[in-house]
Amino acid sequence: MDTSFVPLRCRSNYSFLHGAATLDELLERAARQGMASLGLADLGGLYGAIQFYKKAKDYSIKPIVGVELETEAGRVLFIAKSIVGYGNLCRLSTIVKLYERTPTVEEIAAYGKDVIAIAFDCAAEIPPPINRRDLQSGSGGYKPLAINNDKAVAWVPRAPRKQPRRTQASCATTNANGIGNHSSRCTINALHEIFSNDLYFGLVNFGDIKSKIRIQRDIKKIGDIKTVASNPIAFLNKEDFTTHRVLRAIGDIIPIDQLKDDATEGKLAYFRSKQETLKLFSEFPEAIKNTFEIAEKCNLDLPIGKLNFPIYENSSNKTNSRLLYELTAEGLNRRYPRMIGEAISRMEYELNVIERAGFVDYFLIVRDIIEFCRREHIPCVGRGSAASSIVSYCLEITEVCPIEQDLYFPRFLNEARRDPPDIDLDLCWKRRDDVLEFVYEKYGRERVAMICTTNTFAVRGAIREVAKTFGLSGNEISDFTKRLPYGGNVGNIAGRVATSPECRHLPIDSEPYKSIIEIAGKIEGYPRHLGIHCGGIAIAPGKLLDFVPLQLAAKGIAITQYDMYSIDDLGLVKIDLLGQRGLSTIEEAKDIVGVRTGKRPDVIPENDPETYELLRRGRTVGVFQIESPGLRALLIAMKTATLNDITLALALIRPGASESGMKKVFLERLFGRLPVEYPHPLLEPVLRETLGNIIYQEQVLRAAVAIAGFTPEQGDLLRNAITKDRLHKDFALMQEMFFAQTSRRGIDNAVATNVFDMMAQFASYGFCKAHAATYAALAYRGTYLKAHHPVEYICSMLNNFAGYYIPRVYAEEARRFGAVLKTPTIDRPSDLCFVDGKNLYIGFLYVRNLSCETIERLIGTRKTGAFRSLFDFLARVKPSTDEAESLIRVGALDCLGQSRTQLLWLYKMYGEKCLKTNDDSPMFGGFGEPEIPFTPDLPDFTLDQKLKAEAEIMEMAVSCHPIERISFNNGHIKSYELPKLEGKRVQIAGMVADRKRIKTNNGKSMVFLTMEDEFDMFEVTLFPDVYQHVGERIFRKPLLDIAGTVQTDMGGLTIVADKVTVLG
Repeated sequence: MDTSFVPLRCRSNYSFLHGAATLDELLERAARQGMASLGLADLGGLYGAIQFYKKAKDYSIKPIVGVELETEAGRVLFIAKSIVGYGNLCRLSTIVKLYERTPTVEEIAAYGKDVIAIAFDCAAEIPPPINRRDLQSGSGGYKPLAINNDKAVAWVPRAPRKQPRRTQASCATTNANGIGNHSSRCTINALHEIFSNDLYFGLVNFGDIKSKIRIQRDIKKIGDIKTVASNPIAFLNKEDFTTHRVLRAIGDIIPIDQLKDDATEGKLAYFRSKQETLKLFSEFPEAIKNTFEIAEKCNLDLPIGKLNFPIYENSSNKTNSRLLYELTAEGLNRRYPRMIGEAISRMEYELNVIERAGFVDYFLIVRDIIEFCRREHIPCVGRGSAASSIVSYCLEITEVCPIEQDLYFPRFLNEARRDPPDIDLDLCWKRRDDVLEFVYEKYGRERVAMICTTNTFAVRGAIREVAKTFGLSGNEISDFTKRLPYGGNVGNIAGRVATSPECRHLPIDSEPYKSIIEIAGKIEGYPRHLGIHCGGIAIAPGKLLDFVPLQLAAKGIAITQYDMYSIDDLGLVKIDLLGQRGLSTIEEAKDIVGVRTGKRPDVIPENDPETYELLRRGRTVGVFQIESPGLRALLIAMKTATLNDITLALALIRPGASESGMKKVFLERLFGRLPVEYPHPLLEPVLRETLGNIIYQEQVLRAAVAIAGFTPEQGDLLRNAITKDRLHKDFALMQEMFFAQTSRRGIDNAVATNVFDMMAQFASYGFCKAHAATYAALAYRGTYLKAHHPVEYICSMLNNFAGYYIPRVYAEEARRFGAVLKTPTIDRPSDLCFVDGKNLYIGFLYVRNLSCETIERLIGTRKTGAFRSLFDFLARVKPSTDEAESLIRVGALDCLGQSRTQLLWLYKMYGEKCLKTNDDSPMFGGFGEPEIPFTPDLPDFTLDQKLKAEAEIMEMAVSCHPIERISFNNGHIKSYELPKLEGKRVQIAGMVADRKRIKTNNGKSMVFLTMEDEFDMFEVTLFPDVYQHVGERIFRKPLLDIAGTVQTDMGGLTIVADKVTVLG
């Protein structure tokens, strides 16, 4: 490897909306040029630092981790020499990204240990030092910085503020840190006093006259400060400059032709060859040599692959290991009163593995959170592979018995596992913030943060953003992108456009769209910005900033600059606290039943006949995880009779299982159309429950143990290698070991190859059985409640805004299960839906554009007395004009005894003026009625008018199902007749509840429709020829008339359409 030059200023695409090269592209270019080291210097944040560090090791390149920041000393590139320096980089970046301001010279001094600084501004002058009295009192706009270390106090403004460059005349004298005489020293000298021999001045030379003049000027000013070659690398090749400019235009939200030159790097900021760089800096050999000197100084050893868990603090004199043992044993007594031997031995085995692997504290921390939820009556349940653990089950972290469900502990945890295990907790979504607050308070706000997600450019987003920079209008962009099919990538747009009817006539080969698509293809997958993980939190053993930099999220909370994968790499505790609406639906349905019947159904009986009858009929619309069309058809086909059947269905419905044909093979074997075969007799016990197929990830481990004699740990390493990058050396090593051991065990090579190929094919998308089992248990509970308390259950669904379908579908399902739907009423106002006998009242939250403030006033004022008239209502509630009209139209004021047409007439003639009158008018102050000479005798809304108002204002039909109002000629059937008409051509009308478009094997598009009438839901299949004919109309109109043939296949019933007519 060559050591003469090290690029230190690479900006990857983690310099959001700036860098136009990926980490792999930069490292691959460096490796191809024989470079021994490479520096990452993204702007503002360390977002890609962990990935860069790991990938560089794979390329046998020494990673130099830095971050380039705007500071009060000008622009400075900070580089970590060690783990201490890395922590200081985290702190400096946090000041910029969390507190949204530039670091002061004092802060740079406080966080300068083991850091190399490359300055680029020798003209900046030091601002006046912060007044210590202001710091102590909190006045002057400053408050303590939450990231303080033990030796220095840093402060930040209460709100982001611009910090103007200070004039030399305004500078103070020597400060408390002894940085120097501020009145006579510029910042480069101050930085020199901080960093001494670790300060360098960055020379930027593009070979033009401007560069040479700037370098000569700067060298005269910096004195004996060392120089270093520091050309920025913002893109890989010269031709990528256009992509860089587009990214900058996206970032500045302006058309590219309005982008100023200083908003981008120059055209020559590409990754030059070593020879080009040496030639550019031939007059400054020291600057080249110092790149290597800096690289030699850097010996950053990040704790990748090591556990960095906090120590659980318990109040007893017991060790944490002993505490975990006793708590688990107590739970074992509760869960298994008869103390079966298998449970005891499994507990002992798991506790031994947990202790040797170093996860005792992790389990205690998770149990601590669970106990808080129990105390505060917050519904919660553990999910994921943690359900494989009897320790988790005994600690009441999970709710599925791993013995009964035959769950495999090594899938969750084994001594060979290199990353921390995941224990994910589903919580009531309404109380999740309470749990987060508990974690922050318990473990300290300086040790806890929400984990980010890195949002990337997807197909439509990339095209939309690039199109904006080309100056296209919002309407032009929307008209183009909304017709693009979902899925795929930018590179195969042409093929998808050719096979999708709604994409007809898209001008993808005409400018500017051709160029837009080309550039969008380059930035597709690029990081765009950070978001907040739906539930992930990180907990550090000490100060989080020793490991992770933070950033302010759009919602105003602190998040990590690293995503969940980098948090895992650093070995930090990562727990998903996910707000789960399905769980809340179940618990709140129990509450509703308890209020209505006086007995809350806390205990859900196992093997309930009515529950399994509902499952076998596929009547699970509204039930968590098992309401999609495909899942309902699968439940019917499997004749679901056990919890394990639900578990299996949840695994089979995964996209990989369906698309690979494995689901079809399973069903063919289930129905006896294909024989059940096992690749080898040793695998029969492993694959019996799945009829010879590998469906669960756990089966890969068990198959490797059974046929190759692997240990469970080796089996999990094989699963992990197969699931991730198969080009990685780990995959090759595990593959070699597998064949070596099967050969030693006398397994025929052809059989071993078949088994390995089978594992490799299915492990990449096989579902974790423990995860499926947890969801199956929740699905069973939901189905039980729907079977026995359907109206209360669907009311809870609507109140939790849960489910796969739009609310209209659930309202219709409630009607099919006996509910009488009622519009919101001001006489019994409620923001949420509620049940009264068979009546299901829709809550005011479903009235579009009705503000929460108006709803609160309505509920509050109704408590003081009933509304006597329209004008009494207007006076006390004070709705807006649009709100009042909507409430009248939807029937919320029907209780006043006048028709909706009369109320609208009164409102238009008198009420609208009253609303615009001052609140202190006699009418509003004394609830007076205006003098009305007469009220015309107007007919009430027709049923069709009511349906129209309900659709527009509540997006559902309360008065009746819309299909009931459409008259058809003889010959139309209803959904309940379909099972008796297999093979017959039928005509049926319904409303679209769901649409799913897929590609056939020959690349053509087809569509599956889920539809409903007043009696049930039914499925419709549109093959490519029919879909090509009807096109996008089925995506715009909900009422359709379908003609086609009824077909069934292994339990699934569908109408294969040959004609589709749009109604209304």
